[in-house]
Amino acid sequence: MSLIQKYRSNKFVETIYSYSPRFVQNLIYSIFGYIKLIESKRITKIYKNEYNSIEAMSKKDIEVLQLKKLKALLNHSYSNSEYYRKAFDSLGYHPRQIKTLNDFKTLPIIDKKVFIKNNLILKSGNLNRFNPNETSTGGTTGTTLKFTMDRKTYLHKEYEALHYFSRHGYVQGKE
Repeated sequence: MSLIQKYRSNKFVETIYSYSPRFVQNLIYSIFGYIKLIESKRITKIYKNEYNSIEAMSKKDIEVLQLKKLKALLNHSYSNSEYYRKAFDSLGYHPRQIKTLNDFKTLPIIDKKVFIKNNLILKSGNLNRFNPNETSTGGTTGTTLKFTMDRKTYLHKEYEALHYFSRHGYVQGKE
């Protein structure tokens, strides 16, 4: 969990903010912005070279990398999640059978209803090894979806947004 997430979810900080005069609110908001800037620069240092090297890859090399990562994810899911193990077994399918990206088209899609209904058995049995954080969607469809995300995935997600914005002219720390 980032510092920003920790402070935003802190009821004490939220209460101080809401009962403070405008200038204190502005100060708190500025501090949050500064913390976010420091975090984004740290995340950029970690992931910039990785993302730049992936962008320089050929389409075939990217597909090889995608297949490798997706197979690792499915094997982990099968080994550590009751839901995925049962789902694969009911199809008579094992993640080792996946040989190409097209093989993924045969797998069932999990929608929000399935996710909410099976949330507990979807979670990995070894989740705590990955520094998990609770997070949620914005709820724009009417239902907020709460889920767990490991620290590494969270940082990747943050960098993806920073990388996208930087490709379109955003410079960290500038308006």
